[in-house]
Amino acid sequence: MLSRAFVSAPRVLMLRGGVAASLRRRPFPSRSPSACASGYHASALPGQAIADPDGPKMKQAKVKKKEKKSAGGKKGGGRDEQINLLARALDVKPDGPPPPSEEELARRAEIVKAYTKGNFEFHNDINHDLANKIKLKNHAIKMLPREHNWKKEAVKISMAKGDIGPPYGRHIPTDYPPVKDFDETVFLQTKEED
Repeated sequence: MLSRAFVSAPRVLMLRGGVAASLRRRPFPSRSPSACASGYHASALPGQAIADPDGPKMKQAKVKKKEKKSAGGKKGGGRDEQINLLARALDVKPDGPPPPSEEELARRAEIVKAYTKGNFEFHNDINHDLANKIKLKNHAIKMLPREHNWKKEAVKISMAKGDIGPPYGRHIPTDYPPVKDFDETVFLQTKEED
């Protein structure tokens, strides 16, 4: 409890215990002089003081905090040693395959050569076929009679709506066999539906 002489002290209030421990918020028990207006109750003890909120402001002394030691005794964010071990185990890169022997390297080199040769042959066959088709088309256009408009019409690219792409009835070869009992007429559009 605060005495009358202490309450009338002009600048400093003396508190019992630590500042945080001595200022506890409790409901007002009564209108006694020990209860302040904000609901904090203070008790006095010589040697400890806090600034009066109505008095002049005083510079506060800075207190260095002591570093708390972690459970392992090292600075590591307080992680357990088993968790650190598990984290290191998860971050380990897996071992690569063993180096191949000389015979395996020679076998792989032969496979690479055969693959490259096959790709060249495949590419050359496709390009040879396309080149022959282009030559045949150009030769056929040259053979058209000059006095007619057929040559001009043959090289003209039609962008009409119905002329784009192959006709609907054309068969397109695929790598898989046709589906049994499949009726393509269900999926073909007729001119009346358009």
